[in-house]
Amino acid sequence: MTGQVLARIIIEMLGAPQDYITKTMHSYVDKLKGTHTVLKSEVAEAEQKNKVFSIYAELEMKFEDLPELMDFCFESMPSSVEIVEPASFTLPVDKLNAFLNDLQSRLHEADAIIKTERTRQQMLDINTLNVFRRFLLYLIEKGHATASEMSHYAGVHPNQLIPFLDKLVDDKKIKKEGEKYAIA
Repeated sequence: MTGQVLARIIIEMLGAPQDYITKTMHSYVDKLKGTHTVLKSEVAEAEQKNKVFSIYAELEMKFEDLPELMDFCFESMPSSVEIVEPASFTLPVDKLNAFLNDLQSRLHEADAIIKTERTRQQMLDINTLNVFRRFLLYLIEKGHATASEMSHYAGVHPNQLIPFLDKLVDDKKIKKEGEKYAIA
């Protein structure tokens, strides 16, 4: 295999329902067969893990060279790669430099996505907290003055409401008189 790389690849997926994740894996393996040299493929049965199903495929694939294998790894994110042949590589510096620069570019792109999503999640958390606090204020205004009464409407156990109510007390939005809360 001059320049070519033979590798064993494992692709894993999680999802539900079971038939959907099974069809998705088979479809993905078929797609790989259309775009890559897949010598062998075996898809395992989906197994339930908590509320989702886990499935994996074992593939034996041939790549024209190491950069093609590395590109495949970036694009397909296999859970495992084992190079079967060749036993060793000689990689020209220009190809190594190109790979390292591509790696850095993809890492920076992934980092930017993670930071954007983290910021989006923080904003969503803040907005959700504000809506929940306003809902508690609304319930108090409507006369549902105890944590137990508010729990019925909020769908949250009374003990889980207490920290939110305490924060509203600390912020001087409400006041607590015994077990009852009132607008400050």
